[in-house]
Amino acid sequence: MSEHVTFDVYRNMIISTPPSKISRVINVGSCEEREIVSENSAEITNQCTDDAICANCPGCAKSDFTIPWKHEHSPYFYNDRNYAILPDIPKRFKDMKGEIIMNSLFFSCFCEKWYNGTRRLILRGADLVPRIGRRFQDWDVPYLMVFLRANTDVVSLNLAYNNIHCAGFINLVDYIIAYKHILGLNVQNNNIAAPGINHLCQDGDRVPLKTLRLNGNKFGVESAKKVGLMLLKNSCLRYLDVAEVDQTASSLVYFTTVMRWDQEECNKTLKILDLSRPNPGYMYIFDSTHFASVIGCMLRFNRCLVELHLQKYNFSCHDIEIMLEDLKYNETLQLLDLCNNNIGDHGMEHLGNWLKMKPSLSGLWLAHNIITSQGARALSVGMPFSKIRMLDLSYNRITDDGAVDILGSIKKSTRLWYLRIFGNSLGHCTAKIVERMLVSGVLVQENIDVQPYRVDHESYLAHYPSDHYKQRYYDVPCYSHPQPLQIPYVKNKFSGKAVPKVHFKYVDPVPIEDRKYPVLVDQNNFYILFILSLCCP
Repeated sequence: MSEHVTFDVYRNMIISTPPSKISRVINVGSCEEREIVSENSAEITNQCTDDAICANCPGCAKSDFTIPWKHEHSPYFYNDRNYAILPDIPKRFKDMKGEIIMNSLFFSCFCEKWYNGTRRLILRGADLVPRIGRRFQDWDVPYLMVFLRANTDVVSLNLAYNNIHCAGFINLVDYIIAYKHILGLNVQNNNIAAPGINHLCQDGDRVPLKTLRLNGNKFGVESAKKVGLMLLKNSCLRYLDVAEVDQTASSLVYFTTVMRWDQEECNKTLKILDLSRPNPGYMYIFDSTHFASVIGCMLRFNRCLVELHLQKYNFSCHDIEIMLEDLKYNETLQLLDLCNNNIGDHGMEHLGNWLKMKPSLSGLWLAHNIITSQGARALSVGMPFSKIRMLDLSYNRITDDGAVDILGSIKKSTRLWYLRIFGNSLGHCTAKIVERMLVSGVLVQENIDVQPYRVDHESYLAHYPSDHYKQRYYDVPCYSHPQPLQIPYVKNKFSGKAVPKVHFKYVDPVPIEDRKYPVLVDQNNFYILFILSLCCP
């Protein structure tokens, strides 16, 4: 005798049990759990042999054969451990036609619970396709809104790499504006076009989002201009990602203009801005020199931006020179991302001279910039005067001569914690210096992307997977095949520790307590011996 499974209006599972099984309520402390216990026919008397409930039968009249299975008491729900490994549950959510329905229990199994009592819903397309055979669609948005209305502790939505169009995005925006408990929205690489973005910008002053990622949606130039103007009336947004949305110079100027504090109306709350990978279009020439001067003017008067990402702008050495003429007046920028440009050695000389002026910059990313050893040597001259904590020189043309200069320049008052040098022509000399710095504690293996090894008394450098920025930025799964579903508990990594002042997005920060050198105490002689390495903390 099989059980009949149905769903109520809230998409909760209801199991109708035949009379051969008894619903028994077990009280465990203050928590009431329901379980179905199968009894032998010899132990149960006065019951019907038919599956239908008989009103005249005392055994059936005293039993409740309809058991609602709500997600609060589901055995697959979070159970206050670090994480709960779940089985492949999507098979349990098929309707009578065999189609997967995303109900409240389904969404609960894709949530992360954080230490502050909130949850993050993660529905990446790369996770859904291997499990249910399809991506999140527009018709799934009503079920999602029902779940969010009943679970207001969900504060972030990650819907990357799905098939959301303008209709579904408009419904999401209306819900976010109405209920205001969603603070983070990631819809990168969907199919959101101009109508959806225009609806978002229409009520931009009422959008409570602090994080908004629209990268990868090709909504064009005119909608990008409206997103830039939305920053004038929105004071909640802290992180905006509009990379690779088919922008041109005409739309990028809107973002640089609204971030200038010398204007009467400007944005004074945005902390992170990603304008990478513009697409000027067919037979359109992007004037990188003009845009470099515009970026410099923006940074000269801006006092709120902490991170600025400018990848694939084709900046040359002369463009960097023009930008730094105004950038030297900035006092708040912590991270400058110039990857995938054409800065070259001459541009590195200007960057080295700028670092001698002791700017507030803590992170400098220069990967894929055709830099040779001459440029690395020019940068190393200004490194001891800077506050750089993270330096990315990966995938350039630096040899041992330039790498030795860079490694020698990190012995400075502000310790360099993150170093990326993989992808260059590095040999035995550089490998020996890296190995010595790892032993002495100047460098930490978890914060450098190369690992030394020896073959026939020769030292070499192999790639070490310490850089997880791109994996986290693009939401790439850690495994190529779906893992058992988990409801993880994200702990506070700074519990009982001082939070570092510099914390880059998608980069693991180093707690202040872990930056101190070990101290040995000699109790017999009552003196303290400090272990000093080649640089100070």
